[in-house]
This record gives sequence, C-alpha cells and structure tokens, in this order.
Amino acid sequence: EWIYQLLSPDKSIIKSPGSYNSQIGVPLSVWGMAKHHQLGVFEAGISKTDEMEQLQSIIQPTIGILTNLGSAHDEGFPNRITKLQEKLKLFSNCECIIYPLDANIPNNILQQYTCKKISWTFNKDADLRFDVRAVSPHATEVDCTFKQQSFSLEMPFADTASLENVATCVALLLHLKVPENIIAQRVESLLPIQMRLELKKGIGQSMLIDD
Repeated sequence: EWIYQLLSPDKSIIKSPGSYNSQIGVPLSVWGMAKHHQLGVFEAGISKTDEMEQLQSIIQPTIGILTNLGSAHDEGFPNRITKLQEKLKLFSNCECIIYPLDANIPNNILQQYTCKKISWTFNKDADLRFDVRAVSPHATEVDCTFKQQSFSLEMPFADTASLENVATCVALLLHLKVPENIIAQRVESLLPIQMRLELKKGIGQSMLIDD
C-alpha cells in the first residue's frame, strides 16, 4: 500500500487488493494486469513447503522484497531456515533483492542469488543505513546513508513495524532512482493503512470483528 502511495504520482500501478497473497489470491491479483500498467506490486505468502514455486511462476518478479522472517506458519516447515529458503524461491530470477539486514539471513543462502542486493537496517552498517536522530509520539527523524550519499527523512510514525515498512519502501525507491528530495516529500505525507483485522462498534452494545 505504501509503495503505491509513494510511486503512484509517477507510474500506473497495479497492486494486490488487501492481503491477496495465497495460492488463490495471487492469481486473482495478477489477472488485473493491463497494458497501461507500468509497475505491479504483488504480495506472496506461503504456509508450507512446495508452494512458492507456483507463485513464482505466476508473478515472475523482477524485484524481490523480503519484509521479515517471523514466526507465522512455522508449523508448516521443519525449521526457520527451511522456511526462509522456501520464501526466497520467489526471487529466483530477480534483478534485485531488498531485505532487512536484521532478518539474520545466512550468507551462504544469499550467495546463491547473484543478482544485486540491497540490505537496510537502523543504526548499523548496511547498504542503506537509517540513523535515528529524534523521536516524538507520532514521528521519527532519521538520517539515511546510501552509496556514500546522505539525506534526511521525517517518517510520520513511531512504531517499529511502520518504521521497518517505510525503510523497505525507501530502499525500493532508491533502487528505482527516485530523487532523494522526492522521497523525503512523499514519505512525510504517508497515510496510515487500515489493518486487515478491525474492531468496530455494532448495534445493541455489540462489537463487530471485521477480518
């Protein structure tokens, strides 16, 4: 959603509608592609082994983004390394892979991919480094360093998940050669995203869980 917000002023973009990242959701998302689209942003998720090959053949991504390696769907894999290897199958033919350095991806696994790689992290050395300068309840000021060039950003969020997602977006925009001043302007204007699970007040003193 934030990649769309950041790049839609320049490009005609199609994206996954919500969390359409499954064996059914991915084909439904890709079906919407048309000739006028310049960029497709599709989410892919797996819950067990031997699922990602099918999604890779459907999406055939040229840029791969690994957002994180959490505990979700651990029960579908013998261990966390196997789950990582299965996830990375999506990127088998990518020209660039963007990933968080703190995801603890073993070097021997990454070395299997000879494409360009962009790692990012906060307050440590990486291809793209974010140094936190100031934090307020609703914003975080950071200094970014990429290819020995530095610039500043004000991210309109303070929670860890949002900051990590913004960092991923900034890495992609830099790879796409979006000027740094444009990145700064658009990041500052990012809007919060509705979560897939919402709690709403219903009638008769009831609560509605909208998933």
